Amino acid sequence: MNAPRPPSEEEIDRLLASRLRDTTTAFEARWRDLRRELRQTPAPRRRWLTWPVWSTGLAAAGVALAAVLLLLHPWTPSAPPPAPAFSPVFAELLEMDDILGSATPLLDPENRDALLHLPAQPSPQT
Repeated sequence: MNAPRPPSEEEIDRLLASRLRDTTTAFEARWRDLRRELRQTPAPRRRWLTWPVWSTGLAAAGVALAAVLLLLHPWTPSAPPPAPAFSPVFAELLEMDDILGSATPLLDPENRDALLHLPAQPSPQT
């Protein structure tokens, strides 16, 4: 298959000089009529408030409102809720836990393990 050769200068000149038309006279007549009709009809008026502009404005207003609300929000932490009032027995138990908790490092590991495995209710001694 041979590659097509580029056209010579005189072939290009001949093609440019010829008024070669691929259309029929009927098509040309319809095209002229259509161009004349398009020139005579006025362009449709553009509406000022169209959907894309309106939705863009609404989105921008929403972003601005969110930014203002975030800037005006008081970012101080709220106070913790008040501690519940414990019964005197439970308060005493918490106090004993604090006192005995400081003595935990004094126990060696063997005694700690032995104390952990003692029964909660001792067996009655007879």
